[in-house]
Amino acid sequence: MPDQDHAGFIARERPGDAIPWLEKACEWDPSAGRTWRLLGLARGLAGDQEGAIAAFAEGTRQAPDDAALWFALGAMQQQAGYGRPALQRAAELGHAKARQRLDATRR
Repeated sequence: MPDQDHAGFIARERPGDAIPWLEKACEWDPSAGRTWRLLGLARGLAGDQEGAIAAFAEGTRQAPDDAALWFALGAMQQQAGYGRPALQRAAELGHAKARQRLDATRR
């Protein structure tokens, strides 16, 4: 398995190649929030919006205090036209971009 920096690059540049590796990494260490974020990113870049949401959602169950995961879930849900609870949770955990996004939608 590539290290996290290489996994992030592969997830962005070659998401189809990264997905099986990231799925396996999530099985090996389900509490690794960053790996769930990378899996969601790769699925989203591969055009699988629902798969991305599923990865981010599972990540929030495994790492419930990971603000970046909540933000990723909320941003993808917002893009899909869902509600804002995940963004609100990210903001509660101190994620600045989530707070900005919520403030922008209130105007």
